[in-house]
Parts: sequence; C-alpha cells; structure tokens
Amino acid sequence: MRGKPGMTQNKKSEIFGITGGSGSGKSYVANIFKTFGAYVIDVDRLGHSVLENEAHDDVMAQFGTTQRKDLGKIVFNDSDRLQALNSIMHSHITKRVYLQVANALHNRIIVIDAAILTTLNLHLICDTIIFVKSDKLSRINRIVERDGITREMAAKRIESQRIFAPKGSIVIQNG
Repeated sequence: MRGKPGMTQNKKSEIFGITGGSGSGKSYVANIFKTFGAYVIDVDRLGHSVLENEAHDDVMAQFGTTQRKDLGKIVFNDSDRLQALNSIMHSHITKRVYLQVANALHNRIIVIDAAILTTLNLHLICDTIIFVKSDKLSRINRIVERDGITREMAAKRIESQRIFAPKGSIVIQNG
C-alpha cells in the first residue's frame, strides 16, 4: 500500500481501486473480486450513508433536500451547485473510506469501488488502479435501468463527470 500518513503499512493486503464513469460497470468488476473473497468498499453506498448522517444538516441547509433524485436534478444542471455539494460530502466520504480500509487490513484483497477515486485522492492508497470504460449509449442504458431516471438525466450525469484513467491504470473496456 502506498500509504496515507498514520495508516499502518500492511504487506498482506493488496488494495485495488476501481474507477470509471457512472454506468461503466465498476460495480460489476468489483463484484467479480468479491466472489473471490475480496473486501469491497462501495464509495457510492458510503456517500448515501454520509448524506443521511454526517452531511444531512449541511446539505439540507444548502439545497433544501437530501433526496438523491432531487439533488441530482439540482446539481447535474449547475456545476457550481455540484461543487458546493461535493465540498460538503467529500471529506466525510474520504474519512469513511480510510476507516474501512484500516479495519479491513486483515483481508488479502481490498477493493475501493469509486467513480471519484482520483477526486478523493484515494488512488494514492491503492496498489493497483483499474479503469472501467464503456460507450456512452451503454452507460446511459445502465443508469436508466439502475436508477430509474430519464435518459436526459442520465446523459447530464455522465456529462458532469470528469473521469480519467490515472497513469498506469489497467483499462477494462465494458461495452
């Protein structure tokens, strides 16, 4: 593990970061690791929990809602509002990920499944980065099916993301 100051170095664990845009198939790849016994940290799921807990009051004060669909309509149409939401959420999410990694160091393989892996600087604690990419139409179809939103909202979500493959990443083409 490359390491974060204060995090115990552990040669037994290999940390994989899986990243890519919304609907690319990151969770599909993470679940393959899980079938082989990996401990998987789903950063999107952590974000949902942070929204309901640590960030709830700040998000409610700033946006008037903590409902994810309503927030999506607000932030995926306005980059300044997206940045404001991210400034509330990201530090809480990062703390949760570091805590989960520290508690999972007894596992041979730890997987961090995160579209925003590099945005949160989580790539710095990964031994290997896997970038999952997919064509836009496949991504839109997956998002619509998974989240029950319109194709237009799915496209706006994709357009709002600035996802790239970090240098040295393993790239998986998934559609």
